[in-house]
Amino acid sequence: LKGLGGYFAGYVPGQDPVRFPAGTAKKLLAGAVLQFQMHYITTGQPETDQTQIGLYLAKPGPTPPRELYTKSSFNVFFQIPARATETIVTGLQDFPFEKRSTIFEVAPHMHLRGSWFRYELIYPNGTKEVLLSVPHYEFHCQTLYRLAEPKIVPAGTTLPCVGAFDTSALNASTPDPTPAVIFPQ
Repeated sequence: LKGLGGYFAGYVPGQDPVRFPAGTAKKLLAGAVLQFQMHYITTGQPETDQTQIGLYLAKPGPTPPRELYTKSSFNVFFQIPARATETIVTGLQDFPFEKRSTIFEVAPHMHLRGSWFRYELIYPNGTKEVLLSVPHYEFHCQTLYRLAEPKIVPAGTTLPCVGAFDTSALNASTPDPTPAVIFPQ
């Protein structure tokens, strides 16, 4: 379950290489060990992999870059019934922003049975704003959704995440509609 609370970097099918927003950088401490987690789909034939990572280092300057964080909203306790056309699953935490923060991008990730996904901001005064709605989630074409304008949110704002799964035969991506689906333990 490493990485569920946040991670250094990630890549998913369909994603182009991405540079961090100008004036930002991630902190990688001296001696840190990077661990790769690879997910493969069988093709019925032998395959090879040449995974690589490229890092761009921030140049020293008069103003240090703002530290960029990648966080995850997740739920590992869900169960999706067999043949269900819509099972709604929410993240286990609403991501409270402890200080004024800037959101640059979001990236829904749901695997083959995902059908839709939504990020919604809830401000300290109770007002709500949909940050991103993906009405037709497609696992084979995942992307980072970089906001046209970075979103600045005040301390106390939360970012609940909610999505739906379709395990029915109507979902062409469902490998088998007969079993219930749980998070791998």
